[in-house]
This record gives sequence, C-alpha cells and structure tokens, in this order.
Amino acid sequence: MARITYGGQVTEFQSGRTTPINQWSQAKGCVVGRDRKSNEINNFIEMVRIKIYQIQQEFETNYNTDKVSMFVGSTDLTEL
Repeated sequence: MARITYGGQVTEFQSGRTTPINQWSQAKGCVVGRDRKSNEINNFIEMVRIKIYQIQQEFETNYNTDKVSMFVGSTDLTEL
C-alpha cells in the first residue's frame, strides 16, 4: 500500500501484488526471502518507491513546496 498526501488530501493505492503474511517484514517494508517471487516483489516495491520519490522531488521543485508526504509500505519517503 502506498499513501500520498498533498495539501491535506490523501490518496492511497495498492500494487495488486500479494505475499503470505509470514513472508512480509513490516520493519523493512519488503518480502523476506531470496527466491524468484520474493526478489520480483521487492524489486517492484523498490521501483515504486523510486518513482514516487522522483515525483515528489519534481513536485517540490516545480511547485516550490515541501508539503508532499509519501509513504510506501513501512517507509516514509519524506525521510529519504
């Protein structure tokens, strides 16, 4: 799940990817394991984080604001 907040307005979305709960690390915000499926999901999550962070940077530059808050999994992207 990802959450984006701008100007007090919150938008959430889900990737549609799933993994068994016992393979999910809440602390790390990723799937535990080194098998192909775990790596695919973790790579996908990382690509989403990077893209959202890039959009956040563009927003802050183009709209001269730091009021964009983004959250993916258990990682607050405003702290990156």
